[in-house]
Amino acid sequence: MSAKSKVLILSPYDIRNPTSGGEIRSYHLARQLSAFLEVTYLCFRRESGGQLARQLIPSLSGDPIEVLHLPRPPRYTGWKILWGLVGKTPLPLLNYRSRPMRGLLRTILRSNSFDFVHIEGVHMSSYVGEVLSLPDPPSGVVADWHDVESELLRRYSCRERAVWRRWYAARTVPKLRAAEVRFLSLADAHLAVSEPERRLLESLDPRARIWVVENGVDARYFAEACGPREGRFRVLFVGAMDYYANADAAVWFARKVWPQLRGQGRVFTVVGRSPLPTVRALAADGEIEVTGTVPDVRPYYREALVHVVPLRVGGGTRLKIPESMAAGVPVVTTALGAEGLRVRAGEHCLFAETPEDFRDAIARLLADPDLWRRLSLTAREFAQREYDWSAVCAPLREIYGELVGRSERQPVSRSRSAWRPNRI
Repeated sequence: MSAKSKVLILSPYDIRNPTSGGEIRSYHLARQLSAFLEVTYLCFRRESGGQLARQLIPSLSGDPIEVLHLPRPPRYTGWKILWGLVGKTPLPLLNYRSRPMRGLLRTILRSNSFDFVHIEGVHMSSYVGEVLSLPDPPSGVVADWHDVESELLRRYSCRERAVWRRWYAARTVPKLRAAEVRFLSLADAHLAVSEPERRLLESLDPRARIWVVENGVDARYFAEACGPREGRFRVLFVGAMDYYANADAAVWFARKVWPQLRGQGRVFTVVGRSPLPTVRALAADGEIEVTGTVPDVRPYYREALVHVVPLRVGGGTRLKIPESMAAGVPVVTTALGAEGLRVRAGEHCLFAETPEDFRDAIARLLADPDLWRRLSLTAREFAQREYDWSAVCAPLREIYGELVGRSERQPVSRSRSAWRPNRI
């Protein structure tokens, strides 16, 4: 693969100041790719309004990553909700359809010669036609699956109490799954965040070429939060609080578990951007802190006795667990919270499902300093060895190299020959 090979990353995630799991994964994948590719990153920014803007961020090779960003289109508008209900295109894709983005993508593709196009998530799959219709298509189209969104939505539809939301989600699942199947057929290579998700994607299209590139952690960065057990007072939960699964988990823990743990100077601290009203309301309790966005999460890890991950719905894998392990903070999590992670109970974390389970596990950590220190040490070493971004992204160079060789042997891939303009 030439040292000057170029990749265009198309993403819904703004990586200029990453705070959510999706943004953090996209940021680190872009940086790892920059070690052997020239990276251009095209995305929607979080802020509304304005025009196309450009910013450079540091890379691993010395040449900066160029980030081009447009305002994110309005989501969940009445028209989009209605069209998602009666049309074939599911709402999660409609939310990211944008004429300015389509026009800009077309201009960039036709004025630059990219060897690869890397698409972040099924949300952006509506734009793959612009890539596959090029007179001289790139050597490969790579799809990065942060989640299998149809499975995440199916789980949500089973737990949501509001009848109309449950009904709408259930109607959207098959449309979203059909979009995922199309995306699987159109991209040349796919990245799944865990082995279970790889198997799920393979069940949707056995012909798809799928590799596992797990979620990771900047182990050196979070090691700065490590320290002794003494003086810690926080029971911590970290996550984007505008994400339903995180908000549900925080509220559940505050109502079902925290009342039996409070006192003795302890504080339940919820750290994460844009907390939903149900989460903000928790701060009315003087022993619950809701921070919103913080410039640096490490001071909270440094003061944490335990990091709880009481997720009851969701998909993919949680970056918050490798982060906490790298920071030396013991984790108590549901099985769903640790889904897809190669962690072992009692060695890297503790598992809990019911309020009683959580109370007992946290009480053990509070009462047994030796258990706390053992979990802190073994989990930190495991995260450094197995989950640093440099380790989990090691397959990327091989994957992209294989696409070059495959393109040279087979100029028109299965995905490109299968594309029709009306399919997406």
